[in-house]
Amino acid sequence: MPPKRPRSSIASAKPASTPARRSSRISVVPTPSAAPQNPPTTSRRGRRASSPLSSVEGSDDADAVGPASKKRRMSSASSAPRAKKVVAPKPLRPAKPLPAPVQGMNPIPQLWSLFPPESSFSSAVEFEPVPPHADAPRQVQMWGDGSTAGQFGMGTVRVKADEPVRQTTIQKKIRTQEAGWEDGPAEICAAGMHTLLNDHATLGRQTAGDNSDELESVPMPVEYQDASIIDSKPTGYVGHPFRAVRCYAGDSISLAQDERGDVKVWGAFRNSQGPMGFIRVPEVDAQTKKVTHEPVKLQWRPTALSAFAKHAIVQIACGDEHYLALTTTGDVLTAGVGDCGQLGRRIMVRADIMSTLTPQRLGLKNIVLVGAGAYHSFAVDKDGDVFGWGNHTYRQTGVAGDGGKNMKIEEPTFVKGLSPADHAGARVVQIACGGFHTVFLFSNGEVWTVGRVDEGECGLPDDHPEMVDMRKRRADAQVKQAAWKDAERKTYFLEDGTTVDPDNEKAYHNKDGKFELMTAAEIDHKLEQVAAVECPLPNDYVATPSRVDFPLEPASWDGTKTQDDYDEEPQLCTKPTRIVHVASAGQYSIAVSARGYVYTWGYGPTEQLGAGGSERERTPRRILNDVLKGLRAIKADAGGQHCLVVSVSRDWEQKKREREQKRAEEADKARQADKDEAAAAAAAVAEAAGGVAMADGSEGVEK
Repeated sequence: MPPKRPRSSIASAKPASTPARRSSRISVVPTPSAAPQNPPTTSRRGRRASSPLSSVEGSDDADAVGPASKKRRMSSASSAPRAKKVVAPKPLRPAKPLPAPVQGMNPIPQLWSLFPPESSFSSAVEFEPVPPHADAPRQVQMWGDGSTAGQFGMGTVRVKADEPVRQTTIQKKIRTQEAGWEDGPAEICAAGMHTLLNDHATLGRQTAGDNSDELESVPMPVEYQDASIIDSKPTGYVGHPFRAVRCYAGDSISLAQDERGDVKVWGAFRNSQGPMGFIRVPEVDAQTKKVTHEPVKLQWRPTALSAFAKHAIVQIACGDEHYLALTTTGDVLTAGVGDCGQLGRRIMVRADIMSTLTPQRLGLKNIVLVGAGAYHSFAVDKDGDVFGWGNHTYRQTGVAGDGGKNMKIEEPTFVKGLSPADHAGARVVQIACGGFHTVFLFSNGEVWTVGRVDEGECGLPDDHPEMVDMRKRRADAQVKQAAWKDAERKTYFLEDGTTVDPDNEKAYHNKDGKFELMTAAEIDHKLEQVAAVECPLPNDYVATPSRVDFPLEPASWDGTKTQDDYDEEPQLCTKPTRIVHVASAGQYSIAVSARGYVYTWGYGPTEQLGAGGSERERTPRRILNDVLKGLRAIKADAGGQHCLVVSVSRDWEQKKREREQKRAEEADKARQADKDEAAAAAAAVAEAAGGVAMADGSEGVEK
């Protein structure tokens, strides 16, 4: 098992009036109550001056140190106070010319593009074309627990939902045609306890203060996206417009990618000791001139990274506290926490731990896809071969072998059984990972899983051969452990098997500072603890990737039926299910089919399965309630305590005609209003002209 990890969102050192922060993670560590200030620049006289992106600051000469300042302090109290000298910030320089994005084997995604793209699937998947966003605005549904950190984004109305509900804040923006929201959201991302957003700087804004609830629970733009900041430091140049097309999130860090392949990052990494920092940046000591590399603890504003300067990024995969970045040229860069080998590179000494904060390139070549779980990672090359590395305690990397005494795979290793040759030419097009299990989506619409299974994480029925082997493996280990305990127990007793041997030193223990002979019950308790180490039972896992079977789907869409109706009339479901999108987190997974139906399985203690209160589903179950029955899902995402789905209306063509008719009516009303206003203005002018004529003594204007 990996070391216990601290929470991604935690009780911060805020004033007493501020509620404590909570997270899905397993420990609590305090965080700073305020964001770090912009790095100051230094004037030629050694006084602090404002950074290029901060407001103007004053500078008081009375604070200077030296003989002159002593004389000033010795002057009479009647002398006039010196005026403060204001040091203006340096003007921002013109923006540097943008270099052309680095081109290569992997295309840069564009706004509104699907992932995986429709072109990555074979003819076995019968796609219903997804309508353009301008014709069918994207909607968001969610379920799970949104009561702890506002991750539902519905303001201070923090709710729990055991079935899908509408994201009312976004729905209102679409309905009222708010600028920028006419077509709905182009991208979604769910993390541990935020929807791309929440505390520990993952919002890209400070949330401390009296209105912290609103700042954390209402969707707001990420601030300073266009600021010219590199490696946490302002550059002094005017920032270029940054328009994100994809967003990604781990437990404590968030990333956005634009249509040029540029990336902005904010947040902080956390390891088992607490906040680890964001990135190491060089600092020059003013006196010694020595260069040190101190980590920036929290990055509140989105910043570019110099490590990405010569790359164009096409995809990012986030684990709990690490990420992988795929470039157009097929290279992979990793950064974050690497305790379990999830970065794919060796960390030789403890001094090198902080170096993992800076993205570094792996030795992999020609990679076209990456994936990441809580503590493990994957890459797929152009030939369709899959490589896995990281934590291996439940065989979730799919790599053959146990990973050695540390139960981890430290370098990218080929995974057998996932190559196109093993799947009639089908290749892996998406990888979704939970804490200790992995979901592979193939181009033929099939889903294969590997890893932990004790709570149904792999979606396999109890009679599946791999599940049968797992139970036999555990039963054999239990027999072996019992035999070991029986043999060891005999060494504590005399030949009668009931009297503890007083001459055996092992039979004594320190109790309240005195060595006393143990009782039979105390010996049995000790042997249970020792056996767990000397002869442990295996984890419940599936070591070989196995195919997941999905229930048949309805032959045609019926907007009046929910899943309860199909449970009562299973004969209505006759079509095979082909999956086009998967998501996973913790101990559960989500799948979206080509026909737009949603499936969940695994263990969801905070309603992550969306199955009306069911916490555990061993095999995939279709989620279809009154909210989803009129919608077609196109993608989903899984967070620590909540889930998101992006969908379009099934009758989008009718709704489009209604919107066009409404716009035409509003345009007619606007034109008529303009005519009425022009006529009223003309009448007012005529009346005013007539009144002036009568005042001059003329006959006036007859009405």
